[in-house]
Amino acid sequence: MTTTRAMNDLGERAIQIAAAWAARQFISRKTFRASVISTEDESLRFTRIRWLGRTRRVKVCTAETSSRSRKTLPPPDPSSVDPWNAPQTLPDETRCLVQCSACSGAKRVTCPTCQGASWVQCTECSGGGRVVSTRTGKVINCKRCRGKGQRRCRCRNGVVKCEICSGKGKVEQWLEIAEERFVHVTQSIPNPLSEAFERAGDPEDFDSEQRWPVALGLSWSGQALEAAPADARELLHHSPSLVWHAASGADRLDRIDVQSFRSELSTVTYQLFGRPGEIEVPIWQEHPLESTEALAPLTRRLWILGSVAATALTLGLVLTFWFGSRHPFYLDTQNATWLLWLSTFLGFLVIPPVSMLAPPAPTRRKTWPLAALPALLVATALVALSATGHPSVEHARALMHAGATGNAIAELRAGVELGIDVEAAELLHDELQVGFVEGIVEANDVWIDIESRHFYTGAGRQRAEAHGLELTVGEAGSRLEEDEDPASEALLKLIPPRLQDEEDVLDLWRRIHELRVTTGWAEIRSRQLSLATRMAVCEAIEPATRYLEEYGNSLTQSAAPTKETVDQQCERLAEQQRQEIDRAQRRAEQERARQEREAELTQKRKEQAYLSAVWAWQRAPLLCRDGTMSPSCVCGQGSRRGCCSHHRGVSGCSQRHPQKQDFQ
Repeated sequence: MTTTRAMNDLGERAIQIAAAWAARQFISRKTFRASVISTEDESLRFTRIRWLGRTRRVKVCTAETSSRSRKTLPPPDPSSVDPWNAPQTLPDETRCLVQCSACSGAKRVTCPTCQGASWVQCTECSGGGRVVSTRTGKVINCKRCRGKGQRRCRCRNGVVKCEICSGKGKVEQWLEIAEERFVHVTQSIPNPLSEAFERAGDPEDFDSEQRWPVALGLSWSGQALEAAPADARELLHHSPSLVWHAASGADRLDRIDVQSFRSELSTVTYQLFGRPGEIEVPIWQEHPLESTEALAPLTRRLWILGSVAATALTLGLVLTFWFGSRHPFYLDTQNATWLLWLSTFLGFLVIPPVSMLAPPAPTRRKTWPLAALPALLVATALVALSATGHPSVEHARALMHAGATGNAIAELRAGVELGIDVEAAELLHDELQVGFVEGIVEANDVWIDIESRHFYTGAGRQRAEAHGLELTVGEAGSRLEEDEDPASEALLKLIPPRLQDEEDVLDLWRRIHELRVTTGWAEIRSRQLSLATRMAVCEAIEPATRYLEEYGNSLTQSAAPTKETVDQQCERLAEQQRQEIDRAQRRAEQERARQEREAELTQKRKEQAYLSAVWAWQRAPLLCRDGTMSPSCVCGQGSRRGCCSHHRGVSGCSQRHPQKQDFQ
């Protein structure tokens, strides 16, 4: 009964350790315990022996001799002496003169440098015979070997003196006893328990009890194995590897230390999602012996849980995408946000119930349907949210009353595009759009706003355009009364072309053009303005006169002249301008001819001055070297022979020769 209880306790302990190890793989201890199928316990033993003793051996000692005797004896035989019974006078009794074994008595040995060849490779040229000169940089013969690549060895004919006997051919030899202490450790066959001892083969580890991972079960010390207790001898009998086979007659054992450790190794078998696995749990430590086979069921469980969670998340996201892909309106609703969050929650909520299905059916927890209830509720909420949230006119009207007009317009537009209560949605949509337009009080902004808005009904757009016309015509008329016709014209240009034929708009355009023609006519007839300015006015008012001719003057009395009158006056101004241009051209040609004549006369005067200067130079006397002027020779004569003959010769001309560029 005690043995059975101990084994049950070991199995429970092994399951606890395995559950703690499995918790690192994201599995609860309760789930792992439910997946355990069986446990199997195995008793392990680890034994080691420390052998302490001494070993003796007989060694041959050799030394140089000073003896001159030629008689030698055979070398001493160490095998003939018992190292444990040899006398202390053994060195003196066995000392003798023997032939040197290195040179066999020849006193000479083969040279180790040249191996008897008497020649060695030259170190200067590395055997090549050629080197580079340090002075000229050219390749020359090696001076040490003279180009041979080899040189003579320092030995004599390939032999040297024997260093062992110093060239005597004989040495002294004798026998001595050498004793050494030894410590050896032998161990039983390796098993998982032996791997727990990091220093099992260290002799010093026999004396450090506090470092052993397992309590010591058997310990004995003595000088002979025959004196060991029966259980120790039984261990040695069943484990031949523990015996020290190096022991021989040359060894003497002083002490034998036997240590034996015992513990249990439990194998826990478990199953997850039909995949069995085994994990070995050493009772002497808190960490199981992890392996790929042991992790396989846990890895498969994580893969299944991840796949299920990813599938649930993907289905939720697909449902969310389908909900929002029908129309952009759905993406801005609260349902879309809830769908996204619930899809994420669903991916996590499916993990607990699926994880409960991992153990085998007999040990599986029966509460897994209750754990699946949150995931089922979230999935139901996903389906319900995806089926609701459609646009409605009532909800849009509530938003309108709450001040969220923009959201109301977006919902009404979505209702029209989706075909939900189309007629009511179009009417309310256009009513809200007209309300926005009627709230604008600036003519510069109203038409931009109207063009940017969409109207489903023609009545809605007409109401918006009527407000724009009223606002623009009123502001343009006010500017026109303040004589700001450019500003009034700019406002009228904002009106779309399809509305330019409205009577109020046409009346304003006629008034603007009448004002321009009247003002321009006064400037054309003014004598104080230049001809070019009046011609520019003619070109500026030409579109206005053409417009008035096409559409007629306003019904009121107008002082604006007709297009024919303006064209006649402008034609006369154009004729006058052409005449002035002709007169200006003639004056320019006359001025150009006068300048050409003056330039020609100036050039002739410069040439005449240059010729006069050359003539004066030719008549100028020569300058003699004594500083006097030649009385008979001039600068322009061809030959100067005989000139300044009494005044040390000619020095040069008394005047500088004129340069033509000086007269340009």
